[in-house]
Amino acid sequence: MRFRKLLPLLLPFLLFTACKQDYSILQDSVPDPLENINSPLRFSDADYEELRQELDIEQDINFPLAEIPSHLASRSRTTELTATQQRRAMLGRVLFYDRRVSVTGETSCATCHAQEFAFSDNKAFSDGIRGAHTARNSFPLGSVPSFLTAPTNSSLPAVGYYSPPPPDVPEPKFGRFFWDGRAKDIVEQSRETMSNPIEMGSNLEELADKLNQERIYQILGRKAFRDEELSPGDIILAIGDFMTTMSSTDTRYDDLQDLKTNRVPMSRILEDFTLSEVRGGEIYRTSCASCHHSSMAEPTVKMANNGLDRVYTDKGSGAVTGDVLRNGFFKTPFLRNLPLTAPYMHDGRFATLREVVDHYSEGIQDHPNLSPILRNDDGSVRNLHLSEYDKQALVDFLELTKDRTIQTAEHLSDPFIR
Repeated sequence: MRFRKLLPLLLPFLLFTACKQDYSILQDSVPDPLENINSPLRFSDADYEELRQELDIEQDINFPLAEIPSHLASRSRTTELTATQQRRAMLGRVLFYDRRVSVTGETSCATCHAQEFAFSDNKAFSDGIRGAHTARNSFPLGSVPSFLTAPTNSSLPAVGYYSPPPPDVPEPKFGRFFWDGRAKDIVEQSRETMSNPIEMGSNLEELADKLNQERIYQILGRKAFRDEELSPGDIILAIGDFMTTMSSTDTRYDDLQDLKTNRVPMSRILEDFTLSEVRGGEIYRTSCASCHHSSMAEPTVKMANNGLDRVYTDKGSGAVTGDVLRNGFFKTPFLRNLPLTAPYMHDGRFATLREVVDHYSEGIQDHPNLSPILRNDDGSVRNLHLSEYDKQALVDFLELTKDRTIQTAEHLSDPFIR
């Protein structure tokens, strides 16, 4: 029986029904909210043989999440995806790397979000279709910590940053996705990215019809959604679940934070870290954490004007909202995997971390919308005026944020036989 026909019976369990956002695209994509987390995950021999014609994958499906560091433990309910989420992640992995997702067959999600760069790009502006280039720097998808948090209704699966929010989460005032915050959730973000005439140029409904003609998607769709026919909502949920597995909590930064959380003596900390790295951590705590969060979880300040320019040609959130008081507001990025995600800022203007540090030390511009955090009590610009030693110390500390496995994790890699 087609699982979606059970929709009326499952409405009390659905993750999306009480949200103010428009999730109509997901109405045919029903999760298994109570499925056993330890259900076996394996393709049949016949299906696996067919998939192997195009894909270099294992017969067993396994999408682990990184172990949660102790300093972040209070933010996580579980470090595993449900069996349903893992099957969707398998489909999402294939979709993420498939250039057939773009209307011309030139680009995939991985074109702008490459694993070797923590799912960002090493160019200020990424390659699009038909020779075009994106208007802004690629946002590093792999810099999200990717721990799961539990909704109030504990019978529902835990959700990650890239999941549609559960019913008890209020609609955000400004969006979580894109540099200008124009998308409030993964649904809006995915639809706009795939339809963007520069990035992919696809219509989600037409894309679903096209992919449904491909045998691998019939097999993967049946495995993920108990149906060989993918819907637009299936595509969004699958890619979101795959992105949730881009865990970035296995870093030397997290090692340092765990030592501090456990109140170990400084002599013990200095066995693993240099004085410069420790000093940089103190500068970060006093000068950066008020926006980016002391534990590098989701930033404390979601969007801000950080004084890049006195006059902005790209007005950011101001252009989206029509509010001149938000001109120059851009999304505050996560700071994990910084050594892998250059260039920096929404326009990729800074090629190195040292250039970023120099900006906050001497280069903040006195724009009328400058974040109050970047002003002194008298209203003047709060440049940090760091010494050369402290600048290098802050760079040394920020380089601790590189995840040990993000570039090499097999379950995050391109599955296609090229």
